[in-house]
Amino acid sequence: MTGVQTCALPISGGGGCTITDSVQLTVNAGANATINSAGPFCITDNSVNLTTATSGGVFSGPGITNTTTGTFSPSTAGAGTFTVQYAIGGQCPDTSTLSIIVYPQPVISIASNLTEGCDPALISFSSVVPAPGNGNAQWNFGDGFTGNSLNMNHIYSDTGTFNITFIYTDANGCSTTANAIVNQPTLLTSVINNSSPVLCNGGNTGSATVLAGGGTPTFAYSWSDRKSTRLNSSHV
Repeated sequence: MTGVQTCALPISGGGGCTITDSVQLTVNAGANATINSAGPFCITDNSVNLTTATSGGVFSGPGITNTTTGTFSPSTAGAGTFTVQYAIGGQCPDTSTLSIIVYPQPVISIASNLTEGCDPALISFSSVVPAPGNGNAQWNFGDGFTGNSLNMNHIYSDTGTFNITFIYTDANGCSTTANAIVNQPTLLTSVINNSSPVLCNGGNTGSATVLAGGGTPTFAYSWSDRKSTRLNSSHV
């Protein structure tokens, strides 16, 4: 029992006489250093301040970045299981520990069979995630369309450069993002100009020049006579 207590002390003399004296004692409550449960955390989570049953103690252990406020940083601790300690001093000290789990960030990668295509372009996207791969997948193809399978096919029907984002959240709730870029060039166009006819039947004095646009330079040319692969030909 805590608080001020009165204790009676009987005193007996040799002649059989007894007297009683009393004294008041103050009994202080013992400290309670219990740390309230915390975690588990992902390694990318923000720092948190641990809470306790009684304030005024000192924290220590992996991931503790402020021993007074009990600030625990998952990224500082790293992935694993860690034991932090909280100690209260004074006449009635107490100490307690808490085990905290920090999960790692999943390591992922993505790939595609094409990084550039012609409109419309069917592109196959694939991902590599940690086994057993039972987390949540979220694709953003950069053109307003999304998907939620680990591997997906997507058709790009517009031209431009598209930023692809893949977010994978594992069974522990920890996420990682991977990015890629797909370029969808404008349609290829060609116009023949600066042409001149052959002067005599069977001759090769004619010429023509083609003007190419759109697409992705550099361009390859193939004339119908198969005698030239340049942008201009005199073998007409």
